[in-house]
Amino acid sequence: NPYQWLEQAYAAKDNKKAALYFQKALKKAPYLHQAYLGLYQINLAEGKTLKAKQMLTKALEWSYEVEERKMYKYKLYSLR
Repeated sequence: NPYQWLEQAYAAKDNKKAALYFQKALKKAPYLHQAYLGLYQINLAEGKTLKAKQMLTKALEWSYEVEERKMYKYKLYSLR
């Protein structure tokens, strides 16, 4: 169940472990935009802006809710 990996990622104490759980969730379910958002936040915190943009773009691709899409677009434009 990929949602279990998401829960463990959110509960993880360090970024490395959380990233691992997010990646496991994406292997099972590449449509989980929440996992891409989590990886975006981790990459941004580590100063990996290009990788953060890529993760945010993927989250935008898999998001269908209007408010979520607005938020992702706003974050993406603020990185430019």
